[in-house]
Amino acid sequence: MDLDRGKLEQQALRGQQAKTCLSFFDDFENDMKDRLWQATQRNDRAAKEALAYVAVTIKMFKAFLQSAVGDGLVAEKELKGAENNG
Repeated sequence: MDLDRGKLEQQALRGQQAKTCLSFFDDFENDMKDRLWQATQRNDRAAKEALAYVAVTIKMFKAFLQSAVGDGLVAEKELKGAENNG
């Protein structure tokens, strides 16, 4: 049981860390959207293409982080349930 608890605690910690990273990438994504809008206003095709690539990469990484956050929340609930049951 201690091994399972240890794994759940690690998973919960990874979820908390992923949540912190996700907050950073939310800010980064918003910055990239602003830069993309500015490149569109300047009609800078090369910048638009580069920023679009970065935006897609950020979206994919955020999806991974959101999954880790979800797994962490599940682990936290399981840990709380185990604590409440004794």
